[in-house]
Amino acid sequence: DDTQIVCHSPWIESMEMLFDCVMQAVDALTDPDLHVVFKEHPSWPGHFDELYSRHDRALFANGNSTPELIEKCTALVTINSTVGLEGVLLDKPVIVLGKACYAIPDLVQVATGQRELTISLKAVIRDGWLPDGALRTAYLRFLNEVYCIPEKWSEAADRHFPAAAGRILGTDTYSHAIANRQPADGSA
Repeated sequence: DDTQIVCHSPWIESMEMLFDCVMQAVDALTDPDLHVVFKEHPSWPGHFDELYSRHDRALFANGNSTPELIEKCTALVTINSTVGLEGVLLDKPVIVLGKACYAIPDLVQVATGQRELTISLKAVIRDGWLPDGALRTAYLRFLNEVYCIPEKWSEAADRHFPAAAGRILGTDTYSHAIANRQPADGSA
């Protein structure tokens, strides 16, 4: 009943399956020094205790700060999470296993099955794959300047209300882009 699994994961069916698929991909690289750090979602009511000692190269770091884990990681694997977006923001290689707004080839590695996960992990770990810097800059600029409403709603000031009104009324740049977008095949 995890929303990320139910709504955004075409192939990962549970958190246990996520663990097993990631560790299978790690094992396929045959690098005994490669370890994986997992962190359970802080709002999830339970724990995956049965996974804590399931693999000798997997560690659960539930007490650690997420930004610190991201900063120190070599790569980040997610289904669809703001953690993946944080990885993009911090210029980390991100491997996306589900449907995410940032699952854009060359911005991240997109894995739609076990084989692609192993290939993506190999590309990042062995081949040194990095996100396209120009695409990353353009995507982050789009999020900041077009998609996101400026300022927190709870601390709204000068720019927030006109931007929110434009989005609600469909008169802002993002609304115009969505209204005028063409199907990928060019048909109207």
